Amino acid sequence: MNVYTIIEKNKYVDSLETLSETATLNDQPGIETAMAGMATAVFHEVVSEIGLETPEVAACTDSDYVIAARAESQEAFDKAVAVIRAMSGGNDAADVKTTYSSTAQAAAAEPRANLCQISVPGEYALEEVKKALNAGLHCCVFSNNV
Repeated sequence: MNVYTIIEKNKYVDSLETLSETATLNDQPGIETAMAGMATAVFHEVVSEIGLETPEVAACTDSDYVIAARAESQEAFDKAVAVIRAMSGGNDAADVKTTYSSTAQAAAAEPRANLCQISVPGEYALEEVKKALNAGLHCCVFSNNV
């Protein structure tokens, strides 16, 4: 079995989602062990202990999202990843805009919205909450160290 990875630079995925993804990945055929998460110090420690840290994963920072698995083949890994992508909407919703690059952009595009879900690394959360409140939105924050 080989280790396969997907690294998405500067993409934040909250811990509840990555825990669910990790459990689902580990239940897929052809996957020996897998982990999905933000490349924090704890993530690096765990993937190192379970033998999933590659040089590419080792180079990742706290702001990077990583999927790593020891799988019997690239095909088994790709199928397992497709399952977790489908769980979060995958690319099937490509025609529907559900994410925006800024709070102001989202508020302008969705004038009936009154709630902003903020899921960013903790060091950025306060600034994003201020932007949302200034746009007249209520906030639900899910982040670390908040």
